[in-house]
Amino acid sequence: MGVLLSILFAALVAGLFVWFFHWLERYRREWIYLFGCVFGWGVVSGAFATLFLALAVPWGMAFHLESEAFEVPRRFLFLAPAVEEGLKALAILAVMLMFRREFSYLPEGMVYGGVIAAGFAASQNVFYFYHAGYLEGGLVGLLAIFVQRGLLGGFTAVLCGAGIGAGLAWAQRRPKRWQRWHTAITLWTGVYLCHILRNGLVLVIGREFGWKPLTAGTLVDLAAWLVAGALVLGLLRGEYRRFLDCLRREVEEGWLKPEQAELLKRQFWRARLRMIFPLWQDRTCRVIFLFSELAQQQVVAAETARGVGGHNISQRLHQELVKLVSQLPQAS
Repeated sequence: MGVLLSILFAALVAGLFVWFFHWLERYRREWIYLFGCVFGWGVVSGAFATLFLALAVPWGMAFHLESEAFEVPRRFLFLAPAVEEGLKALAILAVMLMFRREFSYLPEGMVYGGVIAAGFAASQNVFYFYHAGYLEGGLVGLLAIFVQRGLLGGFTAVLCGAGIGAGLAWAQRRPKRWQRWHTAITLWTGVYLCHILRNGLVLVIGREFGWKPLTAGTLVDLAAWLVAGALVLGLLRGEYRRFLDCLRREVEEGWLKPEQAELLKRQFWRARLRMIFPLWQDRTCRVIFLFSELAQQQVVAAETARGVGGHNISQRLHQELVKLVSQLPQAS
């Protein structure tokens, strides 16, 4: 019973984060299968990491149970982040090598890295929820760990993965091989140092106030929500600027009317929020989604030398937009 509940709660937390990243990528319905595969790979790699740390490493559980942080501070502070972020980076790198095109620019790399990290964290959360929650406090203990680690502190793990994914996406755009390696290693080191800083704050706050490591970790991890909020605002503002540039170009070309462009500008933020729930989408939401996607494809085509693929995607987007734009005033 406890194992089943732990799996269900871990799946719920992971599902929320995967849906968040899916929405952040403009709710691309045709990529659901890829998100599912990437998330599944994250679950498998996270399960392997948990078994590796629990069985193959002599100090085993101390890596993953923060309740033992005060007993083995050096391992908690330095070794755990190196192993966890190293295994996570290998999982993300494997996906990037298979789907290089999906890591063509930083936001995409960040999204796919975050989805892999969500799957990675799901496997670890099953371990946490059962051992630190259900076995120690029954259903009440399980719910407490679910709220503390799963909901309040859940963004820390996915942000580390998002950072690694963005770093790999940035690295593969560097012109020379040594620059790609240098960029990837430097950015991974930055993620590792952030993890060390997080664990150090947990140790300091826990000892200073006499709190358990999990409680101190929850307080520290709340800062990840602020970081995530800032990243989301930055990504959406960048998307909005590209969206406006795309509208301006289409108006100049003459097939989009100025009043239609004004309508889309006014409806952008409402439609962007409604993309969280696909059943709420109307024609205007679909047009805004297509223009956002078209704007991104134009940026990718301008920054890379792929040429043909980006051109074909832009043409398909244009064909659907031509059909919808004529009906746009009735969708207001």
